[in-house]
Amino acid sequence: MLAPVVLQRGRAAVHKRFEAFQKSVKENLFTYTDGKLSYPSETGQTFNYRANSKELPKIDGKTVNLNPAKTHASPYFSMDHGSNRAVISYPGQ
Repeated sequence: MLAPVVLQRGRAAVHKRFEAFQKSVKENLFTYTDGKLSYPSETGQTFNYRANSKELPKIDGKTVNLNPAKTHASPYFSMDHGSNRAVISYPGQ
């Protein structure tokens, strides 16, 4: 059986300290019932995943797009889907 893994990211500007981020994530209690994982994220979105199913994961009831325009899109790291090149930037660049 596969074990679902959730990776939660956050911004240092929001939490100020890593310990505050850890505490906040620990307060986002997930449930796992009848093969369904449900996780309320830091952004308020709910992630649902069914183990041992061909059903794709959902965020807020909408099926996750496995082919988005951007694989990664953040202020400092960007990557187009299907590309083997990423763009890393920083303030003042």
